[in-house]
Amino acid sequence: DEERARNTVEVIEELESSNLNSTISPSQVNVVSFVPWTGDLKYLKDEPLPVHTIRNSIESKFIDTTFVSTDNEQLAETARDMGAEAPFLRPESLAEDYVDIQEVYAFTLERIEELGYHPDIIVALEPTFPFRPNGLIDLMIEDLQETGLDTMVAAKQESQPIFGHDEND
Repeated sequence: DEERARNTVEVIEELESSNLNSTISPSQVNVVSFVPWTGDLKYLKDEPLPVHTIRNSIESKFIDTTFVSTDNEQLAETARDMGAEAPFLRPESLAEDYVDIQEVYAFTLERIEELGYHPDIIVALEPTFPFRPNGLIDLMIEDLQETGLDTMVAAKQESQPIFGHDEND
């Protein structure tokens, strides 16, 4: 996309020619987050589950805009009240259980680009992981920029099995 290419060129031109191998600070790029949610709201501590993730995103020092991609008008309204963007509702065809999350992210990116947003970094934040340690999102964004990676995923090593056997095997 022409706008994205222009933004990239501007960032590169700002670097001094002797410093071309240095990293770009997360504060120099447009960072947005996508918080997807479909269907009815589930609650955690008397708040809709996605609210915890939206709050984590808004509190990030690097995320410029938090986009909530949902088919639920109540959540969209709650997100807007919190300071997030929910400029559209997802169609029913992207709200079915079998829909791949990549399709949801692609749709969301396409829609926000139509609205004039052209992110350099997208932080995908699943609401089903509400207990992020403080600063995790910012640490990951910094690591992403410092290492030059294009993708980073938060994960936790499990030391106990998650499957077991019962009398029916």
